[in-house]
Amino acid sequence: MLDQNTTLLIASTITVIGTLGGAISGVVLTNHHSTKLEKLKIEQEKLKRKSEIVEEIYSLLLKIDSRTMNNITYQKDVAEGLADELGCVQTLARLYLPSVTSYLVDKFLDAHGDLGVTIMLASSPRTKDDEKNITSAFKVYHASLADAYKELEKTVK
Repeated sequence: MLDQNTTLLIASTITVIGTLGGAISGVVLTNHHSTKLEKLKIEQEKLKRKSEIVEEIYSLLLKIDSRTMNNITYQKDVAEGLADELGCVQTLARLYLPSVTSYLVDKFLDAHGDLGVTIMLASSPRTKDDEKNITSAFKVYHASLADAYKELEKTVK
């Protein structure tokens, strides 16, 4: 009788340990899988947010360029009505896209400002040197804008 009770006790213990081990393994695996899914969701949200910021900056650059050309056409200050957009580009780039800050802040915004100063300092009537300086400033401005677009497009790919 003692052998049968001992055998039954051992079998029951093995069953309980196996059940508990399986349950614990299941919980651990489920937790691990849930953690991986959560990390994946977080990464996807970061990518989505980054894409939204790139789109916003891209749209702002289009708006800035359009208004700049309009301001020049109507002989207004180059940056007139653009303070919010220019500040927003600078803020978004510095906070969320440091990899393109040099193109957006250091090059594009500087070129935009230089274009405005060059036009403002031109004499009236304009001399050939004034025209040459303005043309040069336009080339630098448009090149920096094209570079900014390219760098933004790279960050999305």
